[in-house]
Amino acid sequence: MSTAMPFVYEGEQTREISFPLGGIGTGSIGLSGAGRLIDWEMLNRPNKGSTNGISHFAVRAERDGKVLDARILNGPYRGNRTGEHNSDYSRNFGFGVRRNSLTGMPHFATCRFEGRFPIARLSFDDGHFPGAVAMTAFNPFIPLNDRDSSIPVAMFEFTFRNTTDAPLDYSVVGVLGHGLEQPTAARPLTGEASGVAILTEDRDREAPDYAELVLATDAPVTSRQTYLYRGLWFDALEVYWRDLHRPGPMRERMYAAGDSAGGMRRDRDCSLHAAHITVAPGETGRARFVIAWYAPNFSKYWISSVWHFRQPSGASGSWKNWYATQWSGAAEIAS
Repeated sequence: MSTAMPFVYEGEQTREISFPLGGIGTGSIGLSGAGRLIDWEMLNRPNKGSTNGISHFAVRAERDGKVLDARILNGPYRGNRTGEHNSDYSRNFGFGVRRNSLTGMPHFATCRFEGRFPIARLSFDDGHFPGAVAMTAFNPFIPLNDRDSSIPVAMFEFTFRNTTDAPLDYSVVGVLGHGLEQPTAARPLTGEASGVAILTEDRDREAPDYAELVLATDAPVTSRQTYLYRGLWFDALEVYWRDLHRPGPMRERMYAAGDSAGGMRRDRDCSLHAAHITVAPGETGRARFVIAWYAPNFSKYWISSVWHFRQPSGASGSWKNWYATQWSGAAEIAS
């Protein structure tokens, strides 16, 4: 932590940050000091180190139908570049950073993190990107309002300041992995919140592993890919990167129910939603996003009547999360 500016972190100081985003008692998504989405823990159990596939935000700037620059909205990667060394991922040690870290894609050269819970502010800078970019990430914490402080959602506002002498068309692109119990299905989300919804397929809503994820924005101009390209190895990431560098709205991609994943594991599916804004010279534009989740049915997984009780317990070990008694699903939460 900087001694001159408390709560402001830069350079190597950002390495160990995981800033939790999520309402009270709902789980959370961690925001790293570089702006990565890590520690996806909204499915009723701990999940440190998870990335939910290649979930991330990216930004793009274009003018007169030409893309000037596009890059992942992350600062420099400061993890171990030889690979993970813990027991779960030891097979990757020595083979470099995993593709989910997106370290092979262009990032911003610097990132400044100001964290004063429940709000984090990140500013990004890179000589190749025209204009100044910032992210504000925050929790739904409202003093003396326990209900709205317990919404299962992570909220983001992105700002672009056009420092050039001509208008720029900016895009914020959110990619959301299908990190639920497989198989999953994705569908477009319309209405007050435009986005994409992901849910466990062929599950009863009362099942312990039933869950929903939503990525949404209230921006007036949007585009989506309900599914990223299904391919092998790095195909999905490469096709996505080419799509990102094509000017204009993202081109929709759908797969019919029951379509084969073409040899790709279905748990690597991802969905995309983008917001597009035009910013005049010297002006600032904004776009807001939410990631909402809904895993309504909690079931104890760490306790057993055999291991812990001399006499059988009458407790079921299962209950409905409180937020599931207030909202009907992730789409309503996003709205």
